[in-house]
Amino acid sequence: MHTLFQTRINGRSMDLTEAPWVAGRAQWTHGADYSGTQAVAAEARVHGVEWIRYESVRCPGTHCAAVLSPCALRTTPPYDMQDWVCRATRARVIVTHKDGASTFSWDF
Repeated sequence: MHTLFQTRINGRSMDLTEAPWVAGRAQWTHGADYSGTQAVAAEARVHGVEWIRYESVRCPGTHCAAVLSPCALRTTPPYDMQDWVCRATRARVIVTHKDGASTFSWDF
């Protein structure tokens, strides 16, 4: 079970969609190899980065945020909390709302 929620974020950040970071775009937009994104996050933590803005791989043209430190969360408590179940295989990811009313899936 995963709990999704909305919140505001603040703090030291890096934006992978802006220079100079965008030069490594191929690394963090790879659909199956996460080693590049994991390396960036590990290095960011060493330098005190609290959150990273990046381009969504699954929904091109949109952006996401990876929060590396709970100190970056600015809304207490978070709002619009929802519980979802996630199942994944090599070929597909399926997320279902805990009440079973909504399901989304992605094929690779």
